[in-house]
Amino acid sequence: MKVFSLVYMILSPLLILFLAYQNYQLKQMVNRPVVADQRQVVPPADAPLLGSPDAPVSLVVFSNFACTYCADAAHVLNHLLEEYPEEVSVSYRHMITGEGGMGTALLASAAGEQGFFWEMHDVLFAGMPDFGKLDYAKLIPGLDEAQLREDLMREDLQKRIDEDNRTAATLGVEGTPTVFVNGIEVSGVRYETLKALILKELGRLNADRS
Repeated sequence: MKVFSLVYMILSPLLILFLAYQNYQLKQMVNRPVVADQRQVVPPADAPLLGSPDAPVSLVVFSNFACTYCADAAHVLNHLLEEYPEEVSVSYRHMITGEGGMGTALLASAAGEQGFFWEMHDVLFAGMPDFGKLDYAKLIPGLDEAQLREDLMREDLQKRIDEDNRTAATLGVEGTPTVFVNGIEVSGVRYETLKALILKELGRLNADRS
């Protein structure tokens, strides 16, 4: 028994380190950016937008509030928008890929009807996965909670989310987060990859004008 305890004491930290490393490797694999070779036309939609609609570089993100990698991607996109406020816009499209996704997508869409989509976007990603414990009216000053509950029942909001899902399927999007940079698909969002592509697009557009 003492020998078993000794072996356990020795192996236990090694096992913890091994599992942590495996989790790190999995996250790296999932987040490894893959840049498509071809440019696609992303159909326009009445979607939430940050930045100018006339920005030369459009980032369309297919995302899911129940996806932890999408929360990381949101920070990356905010950083890029702060770095290139005149050159970049970010448009959000829903892609429901698992449990909890539809409810939170409806919640953000309903908040958007009051002009608070992006505030709800930030609250949901910061509060995941305990969505049911969040006091949305307190976290988003000015949000009418009664109106929010009423809008959650609207069929047109459900239809918009369904349309986003159909668009994702048409474009061949296989998971979240996926970003289209002027139509170029990037799956696995990383700051360095997106920044390089933004600069490449800006260079291409400047060359076309000269």
